[in-house]
Amino acid sequence: MKMPRYAPLLLWLALTVAPWSVHAATEVAGIVLVATGSVTAAQPDGDIRELRRGARIFVGDTLSTASGATLQVRFNDRGIVALRADSRFVVERFEHTGDPVTDRSEFSLLKGGFRAITGAIGEVNPDAYSINTPVASIGIRGTEHFGRYCLDDCLDLMNQGVAPPDNGLYTGTHQGRTLIGGKSFGPGQYGFTDQQGNTRHLGQPPRILALDLLARLRLNTDELPDEETGEDEEFEIPDPPNTRTEVDCPQ
Repeated sequence: MKMPRYAPLLLWLALTVAPWSVHAATEVAGIVLVATGSVTAAQPDGDIRELRRGARIFVGDTLSTASGATLQVRFNDRGIVALRADSRFVVERFEHTGDPVTDRSEFSLLKGGFRAITGAIGEVNPDAYSINTPVASIGIRGTEHFGRYCLDDCLDLMNQGVAPPDNGLYTGTHQGRTLIGGKSFGPGQYGFTDQQGNTRHLGQPPRILALDLLARLRLNTDELPDEETGEDEEFEIPDPPNTRTEVDCPQ
């Protein structure tokens, strides 16, 4: 059967328009507040974008920070996630319509470390919020928390006398509660989950977290100007909690 003369044109349109259509249909989940160093976002179709202040974050993005880079993202429910250097973090699912039955905030930490302040989704329905890691899933009960996953790659504090820690997930809670491996952690409490998924409380903060600047950083909750975001000025971000638990770090 002879192909129509306009078939090559249709093929060209399919190849050029289809990728745009897929990207345009992807739901916007948040916006970049801070990006320093080399920071990228990759979609499942392989599309990779360099991120800077004001860039939009989409559902399905894998966020990556290179050595020496950092990233802070404000999600549409007013939640904040900050990533340390050498991290990979996936926006698996994010839906914020104001309906507590259907709204979901689900992320995955593949590598490195994060700091997070729960937004409206977790405040209204804590069971709708989770951060998955290679060894455990982190649930919350109104939380500001942080974590770092080590797999033979937590060597950055050796110049401060910190020996490479055991492989696994190290977590800390600033406010509210986190739920990990069937155990609950309150303000000022720390935990460790090994490679087999066994979680335990730590009597003192692990140095890999206590000496990490990300754990002590005041997250940037400043609004972006309208020309950068196109969003309403009245969209507010809650200030980070003022209370902190002071714990002496082991030498």
